[in-house]
Amino acid sequence: MRLQGLVRLGVATGLWTFGVSLSAPFLDAYLWSLHPSWTLIAEFNLAQFGAMVVTFPVAGWLARRRGAALPLRCAAVVIAVAVGAFLAFGAAAPRHVVGLGILLGVGWGLYWLAQFVLNIDFTQPGPGRDRWQAVAGLMTTAAGLAAPLAAGILVAAAGRVLGFRWLLSGGLTFLAASLLVAAGLPSAPGGAFPFRAAVPNRVADPWGYLLLAHGALGLRDGVYLFAPALLVFALSGSVLDLGVYLAVTQGVSMATYAAHSRWGGPQWRRPSLLLGAGLSAAVGLVLAAGLTVLHVWAFGVLTAALAPLLQVPIEACTLDLIALRAGTDRAARVSHTVVKEVVVNAARVVSVSLMIGVLAVAGTASLRPWLVAVAATPFIAWWSVSRFPAVLPGPA
Repeated sequence: MRLQGLVRLGVATGLWTFGVSLSAPFLDAYLWSLHPSWTLIAEFNLAQFGAMVVTFPVAGWLARRRGAALPLRCAAVVIAVAVGAFLAFGAAAPRHVVGLGILLGVGWGLYWLAQFVLNIDFTQPGPGRDRWQAVAGLMTTAAGLAAPLAAGILVAAAGRVLGFRWLLSGGLTFLAASLLVAAGLPSAPGGAFPFRAAVPNRVADPWGYLLLAHGALGLRDGVYLFAPALLVFALSGSVLDLGVYLAVTQGVSMATYAAHSRWGGPQWRRPSLLLGAGLSAAVGLVLAAGLTVLHVWAFGVLTAALAPLLQVPIEACTLDLIALRAGTDRAARVSHTVVKEVVVNAARVVSVSLMIGVLAVAGTASLRPWLVAVAATPFIAWWSVSRFPAVLPGPA
């Protein structure tokens, strides 16, 4: 049963990843082509992050009470409804960005929580789990490389209006196929969901400091998850250029993650994070030098290259600390992950909300200084991780 579930999960993940990679990265560009407004795009992403904050605890409770396969199936349905709504609204989609963003955020929250729980359910600690993570990572990377290129070529060949509709229809087809495969996933209810036990009593303990580090990166990522790619599209006016940009940055990130996995280690966590914070601040200055397609490409590629320097140390410390606090209790591990994701997405909400406020006060010209300013927030993450040992002991 475990192997059967893992095979089904692998197929469902592959279909889901390709469907999402084919459509989701282009939704901002689709909205921009209908109504070019940074405030509109920021509101769309703000609605997604806000919905994820609320959805993660609900999805965690649902997974523990009813089984993780249920939120996974719900995720596919919600995302499919959201993409279908984009198609149905057509040129009127910009008038409904908040509702569409909420739908997508609910879908993302359900999906990522279900994926985490199912990974625990169908894998055991040791080489098997590592192999599965490698396979899942390979599928995600392959989709991230192939889908944007295919999407860019499709829209360029068919024209922007018809091409975007075909793109969303193709993404919807893959998501529907993922739903059919996920319908057979075996996953039993897991009992209680101790969410409150995973909330730190005070900031000044390792778990509180680590959540602060995640929040610091969330402040940066709230804007960085959509602004650089949208800048490429806004400046070039080409969906094909956007597809090439997404594929190249994905490839650069894959290469640097591979290098980090080869030469990184627990002893390099703090130095890696400090170097990543310094480089992040330096890369932000690229946009201060100018706002051309070349500047944005350099900014995006360099940002993708330094991602493992920031993400790997914090994620590794997180796994260590969750293992120390939760031990072998699956419910406790899920609740700690939910708390972490709530903090990350709440920080993204704050970041995008501040961006909307800055745009309202100072106009579009303030976008560049804002991107430069949030590039320095990883220093907060480095300071937070420095408050406790870089290598934590295992559970007793």
